Amino acid sequence: MNAFKMCAAALLLCFAVGASAASLGDPFNATGDTLNAFENSNWQWENEPTVWDLGKTKPGWLHIKGDGNRNLWDGYTTSHLYQTHEGDFDVETRVILNYQPESVVTGLVAYSPTTNDGQGRAGEWVTIKYWGRGGAANNAIIQYQRRQDHNGADGFVGEVPGFRELPNRDAELFMRFRRVGDAFTAWYKQTDEANWIEISTATQALNDPLRFGIYAGVDAPAGEMVAQYDYLIDNLNPFDVSPEGNLPLAWASLKQPAD
Repeated sequence: MNAFKMCAAALLLCFAVGASAASLGDPFNATGDTLNAFENSNWQWENEPTVWDLGKTKPGWLHIKGDGNRNLWDGYTTSHLYQTHEGDFDVETRVILNYQPESVVTGLVAYSPTTNDGQGRAGEWVTIKYWGRGGAANNAIIQYQRRQDHNGADGFVGEVPGFRELPNRDAELFMRFRRVGDAFTAWYKQTDEANWIEISTATQALNDPLRFGIYAGVDAPAGEMVAQYDYLIDNLNPFDVSPEGNLPLAWASLKQPAD
């Protein structure tokens, strides 16, 4: 670790002390005897996927193979790895999606089972979605949605301009997602070094507690998709990932070749 990274880690440690219990962060660094063991113990599965692992397929990454008939659009049927959370958040993640031409979904979601949506149905959410599409479109796009709605007047976006990725390849995406009261803001970028590109600030009231986390699935009885997540960084409550003090903002850089 160079001097800059050591300095940054030391500063982050000051903020991390006493905050890790409430953190949404996780470095997904399981190896050896800790394979499939999350360092943050607050994770839970809804519709746990048939095939997933932590650190086995790709060391330092969460690997999810999407099950069929799992979606997040008109209903909450996706495989959702979540933590129960109340209040504001500001998180970042890095995901690599590889899929065959079919409708597949993955991304970050804040889901409130106790909030009714615009059609009066129980359950509402806000999500930044990485959507792989088949058919004539045959590409992956970014969407910013609430339940079955992304074209209203409240800041949601059905297709983020300027982003397209092809199927049958490892396509990388960085996502940042923030909540301040009823205001949700999402950003993306395609390389670690790039500046964040703001998608939108959307307004949506969601009752606490939320189920906040990562999801993945195939919106069809069958299909092939793999989503791999490198980390989840909590910018408000950093997660102290080890006694040695490896801290969240250094995770991505530490997994890259040394300077």
